[in-house]
Amino acid sequence: MTGSETSYVQYLHKIIHSSRLPFLLGLIIVLLYIAPVLIQWEDAPVLNHDCLDSNVVWYLILGQSGKLFGSYDGTIEQIMGGISRNSFPSEFNVVTLLFTFFEPITAYFLNFSIIHLIAFIGMFFFLREFYPGGKEYRYLIPGVSCAFALLPFYPPAGLSIAGLPLMLYGFFSLIRDGWRLWSLLPLILYSFYSSGVFTGYFLLPILFLYCVLISVYQRKVLWRGIYAIFFAGLLFLICDYRLFWEMFLNNSSISHRVEFSSIGLPFIDTFQTGYGMLSSGQYHAESLHQLIVPVLWVSLALMVIHQLGKKRDINRYIIYFGTLLSGGLILSHLTSRVNGDLITLFLWSSIIFFLFLLLGLHLKGVSKGKFLTIEWIIVGLTTLVFLFSFIYQVSTLDLFLFIKSQFFVLNALQMRFYTLLPVIWYLIFGICSIYILERSKKLKIFVYGVILIQIIFLFSFQGGTYQTGGYGNLQDGQYSFNEFYSPDVFESIRDEIGINQSSYRVGSIGIHPAISQYNGFYTVDGYFANYLLQYKHQFREIIAPELNKSERWRVYFDGWGSRAYIFSSELDGTSYSKGNGIVLQDLDLNITAFKNLGGKYIFSAVEIDPVVKGLSLEGVYSSEKSPWEIRVYSVQ
Repeated sequence: MTGSETSYVQYLHKIIHSSRLPFLLGLIIVLLYIAPVLIQWEDAPVLNHDCLDSNVVWYLILGQSGKLFGSYDGTIEQIMGGISRNSFPSEFNVVTLLFTFFEPITAYFLNFSIIHLIAFIGMFFFLREFYPGGKEYRYLIPGVSCAFALLPFYPPAGLSIAGLPLMLYGFFSLIRDGWRLWSLLPLILYSFYSSGVFTGYFLLPILFLYCVLISVYQRKVLWRGIYAIFFAGLLFLICDYRLFWEMFLNNSSISHRVEFSSIGLPFIDTFQTGYGMLSSGQYHAESLHQLIVPVLWVSLALMVIHQLGKKRDINRYIIYFGTLLSGGLILSHLTSRVNGDLITLFLWSSIIFFLFLLLGLHLKGVSKGKFLTIEWIIVGLTTLVFLFSFIYQVSTLDLFLFIKSQFFVLNALQMRFYTLLPVIWYLIFGICSIYILERSKKLKIFVYGVILIQIIFLFSFQGGTYQTGGYGNLQDGQYSFNEFYSPDVFESIRDEIGINQSSYRVGSIGIHPAISQYNGFYTVDGYFANYLLQYKHQFREIIAPELNKSERWRVYFDGWGSRAYIFSSELDGTSYSKGNGIVLQDLDLNITAFKNLGGKYIFSAVEIDPVVKGLSLEGVYSSEKSPWEIRVYSVQ
């Protein structure tokens, strides 16, 4: 072997055994996950639901309005007769700034790339620094971090979920090291690159509870942690100052949210929603944790075996109660409509049983200095999973919703503790994997096998209500930016109408109003999280005849109303592509009310025959690449 060959082999050997290699491999996988989206660019499938149909347009219109730093009483006119500037996203939010300084598609994909990279980096450093055994397993921590980073995060929420590990890294660094730059930067970045109402305001109470428990246990106030919480809370307040102004200081307007429905579920039926959260999660905060549950089960089983070897005077009553509760879970599953297999049910029932069994065995390590052992961390995190699922269950209870509806602040608040579940699940994944390897090296293949399978699964995952990357994005059937907004079609419509778009308003049937808004049209309809109750009532007059014919749409609009759409009792959905063959034969709209709100044209993705009195068909517009065929009706 020549000298150059020897040098090459030595260099390769050095790379393979480098402590940085696992991190770099994980980073490469995340970059490969992002790559298909960036390569396809305008043709890449993009999240349509609660994204292209809403958030993207909100950011775009705000940026184009010239009112990014507008006054408290400012109004942005393009949507639904005018929306208060305070109801739009904060000018201090990073996502807002991305859409202000970049083209919408560039801002979207830049945000998509950043949140997945930060998810990996944040989870890697958090697990490595703050959990027992985190530095001893070269490939375990990067593997779990990579799996977390491949989750289909909700892009409009920024770092709300993806950045939680980085935020926790800053929080615990501040407790350990004090007010250092590397402790403060994660807190600052998270506060201005996330949504307080989505995650932040639910994270801070949990961190405060943690500080209280540790303070009581150590008999010494954890001042650094409490100061960090107030610091993060102050940053959220600065970022969301417009929201607080609207909720607590602005008495001149009444939000449509005061009419949010108080219709909920009976107590027994809420078990279905609670179990659904445990087993499947929520689509805006997807954890895809089904493969993690067996890892949790094995770690708890090892704990029980370990404890049984130490202490055999088991508290029979607690064990009986655990057995009864597990049986109750099985019974509620069998009597509900939840789709789940018996293996999943067995695992969850066993996990509940193990938790009570461990309590019955008086889990060791409560003496000072041992409270935060790995066993207690696993039990604590698992308890949070059940707690947040229970809170979600209670939030659907009819009595709770009735009480909530009596107070505007509570009625406007959604109990989104479930947005913390993804990071909790992947912390459980990492910590349980470490615990299993410490207890039994024979299970090494099992642990690393699950990590590898989870990464492959997430890399290829696709779904109609998720923003995916990797191979899953290549197979995704959602519309791309160009397809969804079809600028060529709406440019033709705009040119055919031939007058300034701000001088008239349009409505949409069978397509999202956001499509018209993206293309510069002013609309009477729209999808917005907070607008005037008075406008909701005015808009309702347009669709009242159709709501009277459809109980489903009546309850949907009257009990929620954030989607102020022109509903038809003959349509089951809100979006219809070309070639649908649908003909509305009994459409009944209040055209006078439509005109009173400035309505001049209706864009319909379905045919109206006979044409509603007061409307006239002006033309049909489509293109080869567009999924829409738009019929333009003018108001006479």
